[in-house]
Amino acid sequence: MQNKMKKLMTISRVILSVLLSNFCYSQNLPSINKVDKSFSLYMDKSDDTPLIYGYKLPNLKSEKMICFSSFRSDVDNNPHKCVLGAYNETGDLNIEYITIEGNYVKLKFKEEGKQDTLFYVEKKYIKFE
Repeated sequence: MQNKMKKLMTISRVILSVLLSNFCYSQNLPSINKVDKSFSLYMDKSDDTPLIYGYKLPNLKSEKMICFSSFRSDVDNNPHKCVLGAYNETGDLNIEYITIEGNYVKLKFKEEGKQDTLFYVEKKYIKFE
């Protein structure tokens, strides 16, 4: 009986591990092109983008500047009141990589006729290509 329980626990851990790894790899994360320093996020209908915020400072408690999510409820009418808006993908946005500061990636939001705005995204949400 005890051996059966051990086997069941091992199998359960393996299944949980596989499910978690599949979840992590199925997420659609923003990427930074190392060559031209562009920041991009394009939606793939089969993937989910977690709710990703860009902050005014490299601190989760600072002002939320921008939001990215695959869920319309996170984007429509900017419910999180982000200064730069809420988006499903970067499309026509001009966002440039600046540097890494600790656990954050420093980015620049560029808009024609306006001053550039800096913001920070947690590094764990960014892929470098």
